[in-house]
Amino acid sequence: MRDPGGFFVRFGVISRALPEDQLHPFLRRRRRRRAGTEEPLSQFLAETLDLTARLVPSEAGSLLLDDPTVPRSRSPLTFVAAFGAAAPQLVGMRVPRGHGIAGHVYESGQLYTTAGPKHDPHFFEQVDAEAGFHTRSLVATPVRLEHQVCGVFELVNRRGRATFSARDIEVVELLGSYISRAILNSVDMLKQSELALRDELTGLGNVRGLHPDLEDAVRRAKKSREDLAVLFVDVDRLKALNDRRGHRAGSEALRRIGAILDTTIQTTTGADGLAYRFGGDEFVVILPGHDVESGTKMADRIRRAVAKGVRGPMRHGGTIPKLTVSVGVATLDAALTPGRATATKKAARLLAAADHALYRAKRQGRDRSARATRRDDKLR
Repeated sequence: MRDPGGFFVRFGVISRALPEDQLHPFLRRRRRRRAGTEEPLSQFLAETLDLTARLVPSEAGSLLLDDPTVPRSRSPLTFVAAFGAAAPQLVGMRVPRGHGIAGHVYESGQLYTTAGPKHDPHFFEQVDAEAGFHTRSLVATPVRLEHQVCGVFELVNRRGRATFSARDIEVVELLGSYISRAILNSVDMLKQSELALRDELTGLGNVRGLHPDLEDAVRRAKKSREDLAVLFVDVDRLKALNDRRGHRAGSEALRRIGAILDTTIQTTTGADGLAYRFGGDEFVVILPGHDVESGTKMADRIRRAVAKGVRGPMRHGGTIPKLTVSVGVATLDAALTPGRATATKKAARLLAAADHALYRAKRQGRDRSARATRRDDKLR
């Protein structure tokens, strides 16, 4: 049983794990081989902790993972799942690199147990202080992704005795291996699902990912009462480039434009803006929190970056000439007629309005941006 707050309750034990989407950053890791698939990781971790609490009765237990986007020499460990009274305080908490028994196990790659943590040189009292917990005994084992340690699994305060027995330690090691295999599988599952939503040529999102993402952005905009901008971007005269220099040059130009779009958006909006290849020579950009003015500024920034950054030699000979793009800008407030509509319908209307504005920019001479108005919404 699971409640909306991320708690799982089985066999009378309450455990907590990060929601599935918040676990994904910890799974973006390189893999040399593929494995099978399993149930959603968040549920699996919580149920594994429940099982652990029955096999090795303990007051608390947790799984900590490193951050694969940060070099190992600097990566903190994050509590991604836990059970026990302190679980709500622990999940999401970070332990600095090298701190605590978990940090020692992560760096040494060896199981560690202690019956007197207060006098243990590796014990990190800050976690107990912040969680309102009192650690008396602890066993921790490394969790590996293939041959590299990626986290630590630990149990705290053995029930019914002062320390963890040799049998307890064997069970903990076995469960650590079990969790390792689940993480391997989840890494593969996440990569497969993300690849299905990625454009193979540019690495940007594809049209399959665009529609649900745009619908989600519309819902969030309504909830936060903020505007939302969509840019429809079209490469000017790409067909002429293909005809003159071949499709290899055209593909390379699209790759470069995709990279410019992504870099320009990320350096300006951080993680908020998203870019997609719509198909052929067209791209779409989603800009949460942008009104028609800031959306137009972004469109013009993209135009200047493309005009400046695409031209140059190709790796295997030949040169990409200067290219430009035209951009249609549409926002919820400026382009859509007020009225009740589902997020799906609003997303489709917003995309259509940006498309109308794009072709207006094309008719006006290319290499420019045009804004959608509510007249464009009526053309649908």
